[in-house]
Amino acid sequence: MAKERPQMRADGAQNRQAILAAARAVFAETGTEAPLELIANRAGVSRMTLYRHFPDRSELILEIFEANIAEFETYAQSHLGQDDAIFALLELVALGMHEHREMSLAAHLNPTSHPRLSVMKARLVTLLLPHMAAAARAGLIASTDLASDLGLMLDAIAGAMASVPEPELHAQAARLIALLRHGLSGGAG
Repeated sequence: MAKERPQMRADGAQNRQAILAAARAVFAETGTEAPLELIANRAGVSRMTLYRHFPDRSELILEIFEANIAEFETYAQSHLGQDDAIFALLELVALGMHEHREMSLAAHLNPTSHPRLSVMKARLVTLLLPHMAAAARAGLIASTDLASDLGLMLDAIAGAMASVPEPELHAQAARLIALLRHGLSGGAG
């Protein structure tokens, strides 16, 4: 869960959202080493306003990750009750991890230097756990330690997707999920 922030004024909230939208666009266009001033200009705010909301590049990137998890949460909840939804959801996670691999590397993000990443991973496990349980109940997987297996899979997905070339992205993500499905089935399905 994201840490609670004090209530901010409406214009402050608008500025924050404008900065996040600009950062997503600028990072996608020019990479994560883009000058933060470019993000501030694109958002229509001063550099001081950007730094008031995000003291450094890492905080900005982490907030983008938080927003992505919130969007994923809505999608995951809309697929509750579908026995095989876990595999489609894991593929989305793989694609998202690939998309944001440069941001992670640029910010030198790892769970030891940024504890928020551990919290985000735990949140993903919590989001995916009901889907994993549904697949287990349906006999699609033979996992006995669902939460632990999910944590391992998320780590494996992050590592596997880090170096996939763009033209092979969707095919490799699908292949990775097929391998996970096969490995989890344990002869179950």
